[in-house]
Amino acid sequence: MSLQEAYSLAHTAQCRLQLAASRPDRNLRFVVGHLTHYESLRLRIVAIEHDIHRRHRAKSVQFQDNDHRWPRGPPTAPLRITSPRPPPPPEAGDHIENVDDDEGFDAAWRHDGEEDLGLQRFPSGASSRPSQPPPDLEPDDDDDDDDDDDDSDEEDDGPASPGEPDRATLEHAMEGEHDGLMVTMYEGVRECGCRRKSDAPRVQRMWEFPRAGKAGVGVAGLKARAVAQVA
Repeated sequence: MSLQEAYSLAHTAQCRLQLAASRPDRNLRFVVGHLTHYESLRLRIVAIEHDIHRRHRAKSVQFQDNDHRWPRGPPTAPLRITSPRPPPPPEAGDHIENVDDDEGFDAAWRHDGEEDLGLQRFPSGASSRPSQPPPDLEPDDDDDDDDDDDDSDEEDDGPASPGEPDRATLEHAMEGEHDGLMVTMYEGVRECGCRRKSDAPRVQRMWEFPRAGKAGVGVAGLKARAVAQVA
């Protein structure tokens, strides 16, 4: 992650934190979550800046070290290359003694190895009892049925996507007063600096669709369906 990306993500997290904290019916769980995410991004920015400073400092130290080692001017005296002296040839007496020592060591090692060798008798495979084959594993059909039932229950419990409202529902929703808080939240997100290119239209008024037995739960529950009047 680059430093610019970290700053952009931190700004987005700060905007979300301000929106969640400025609501009259704020949810502390969401506020704490946005705050934790924002603080982790700030720590990440500090770590990236420290890493960049450390690399720049290491490069500058290496550059100064190279300037100190290599002189800028030519040497005053020519350099002479000297070849190392060849080693003296081994004497004949030492070579004969080394060969005799090696032969004596090999003979002693072979003699010790022959004494350690011996015959051992092991039971044959026919005298041992035959091992019983493992029982066949039978698939447990009950577990598969339970898994299928659980999957089907999870699919049935999932919320169904709402369809398009008809004209009567739209007219009924627009009969009441418009929700100014939803307009303020929408415009705050649309005009935020973290959105570089936004083609979202400007909204003048918004009406939330009422649900069964409730006048409006979108702002409190963070989920809503509304009709908007575009400027």
